Amino acid sequence: MNKEQNVEGLNVSPAIAKPMLPAVLSVGAKVYRTNYSQITDVIVIERVTKTQAIAKNGTYKFDVNVSSSGYVRKLGQTDRWSSASFYLETEELKQQLWQQQAIDTLKKTDFSKLSVETLKELLSVLNGR
Repeated sequence: MNKEQNVEGLNVSPAIAKPMLPAVLSVGAKVYRTNYSQITDVIVIERVTKTQAIAKNGTYKFDVNVSSSGYVRKLGQTDRWSSASFYLETEELKQQLWQQQAIDTLKKTDFSKLSVETLKELLSVLNGR
């Protein structure tokens, strides 16, 4: 398949015109740690060698190669019972993280401190009116 570069310098597939993920990790890349479909951490790559990408002062080490699905393989000791997975940042993951954080904020909100008018507006939005 013939690949071209778009304005942002990302590889795109002309057939579907959808950005493709980079083939290797680079400094500054964000890796999302997921556990049972929930994002539990965002890890920024600090250093890259020929074979591995290192983050959080060596706490995380990853294979520099990224799969076509965005999966990133963690190197070193791993807990075989862990359900954690690692993925290169995508727009979908950024939206999921924002949604998770918004829901967490709403869960922690003390609605008793809001005025009646604000509560009416909030209920109106939530009920789709």
